[in-house]
Parts: sequence; structure tokens; C-alpha cells
Amino acid sequence: MNKTFRGLSRGGRLGLCFSAMLGFAGGGNAAEEARTVEKFELMIVETSLGGNEMAAGEYAAAVEKITTSLSMDSRYAKSTNLCVAYTAQGDFASAQPHCQTALRLSRSSDYGSIVMTRMYVARKNRQAMSLNNLGVWHALQGNTDEAQGYFQSASNKSSEVSATTNRNIDVLELRMGSATVAAS
Repeated sequence: MNKTFRGLSRGGRLGLCFSAMLGFAGGGNAAEEARTVEKFELMIVETSLGGNEMAAGEYAAAVEKITTSLSMDSRYAKSTNLCVAYTAQGDFASAQPHCQTALRLSRSSDYGSIVMTRMYVARKNRQAMSLNNLGVWHALQGNTDEAQGYFQSASNKSSEVSATTNRNIDVLELRMGSATVAAS
């Protein structure tokens, strides 16, 4: 399966977060219109370190900035953004520990060395964002059952995030349907 980056969307803002859209290169004779909706959305903490680079699609630069800076940004924000940057680059092995850390930190009050004031995102939204990102991580690797479970959990956690996760569920089902048709 050929994975490609399809671009960023500033639509679907969630507080200080936005979605990065990842899709698959379409195959065969599918209409271009249909291919453009086959995108998974990852969610980042936009105002955190590396946010500008991620918004520009410069994931390697974002990783460099996040990992080499002595910034006081929250551990949750750093983990979330590293999860997304590595996932967007297709480096799933590097993304996985950051995705898991973001989920763990989203459930606690351990945000790092400063309080999340300028980057405040409600706990239920942090959890939903982390669950959504893990869903995309699984979906891009073909783990559809796990992906669907994470997307559903994220959707149930937060109404603000549910629009994104519901779109991801639709994309996943569309991809599963395409795979079923291709296998026939």
C-alpha cells in the first residue's frame, strides 16, 4: 500500500489544535474526487513547539525543533506533536512510544514543568485527540479493528473531537470497502 501525505487542513480547529490530513495514493481508475476524501486526520497542539513547522508540512524540521529545544512546553504537547510528525512521515516505530506517552499524559495532570495555560486543552479533548492519533497510527498500518476501536473511543470522549474521528471512521470504512472490492 503506497502511503502519501495529502496536505494540511486548518478546518476543524479544536481550541489550539488542528488536523493534519493524511491519505493514501489512489489506485486504478478511482475518480480523483473520491480519492481526495480518503484522508485520515491527525491532531496536534498547534501553539506548541514545532507547530508552525507541522502546519507547513515540514515534519522533519518539527521533529528536530522539538527534540533539540530546551523549551518548557508541556510533555503532553511534545509527545502529541512527535506522534503526529513521525506518523505523517511513515516512521511508525518512532511514533508509537510518543503516541502512547501522549495518551498516558492525557489521562493525568502531569503536563511537564509548566502548567498548560497558553496551550490549555480540556482533559477530555486531550484524551480524544490522543485516541484519534493512535487510531490513525493503526489505520495507516492496516490494523483496521484497532483503528476503529480507537476512533470510536475518541468519538465517545469528546463532542469537539467527534467530527474528526467520525470522518476518520468513514475513511477507514471506505478503505476497507475498497480493499474488499479489490480482493474480489
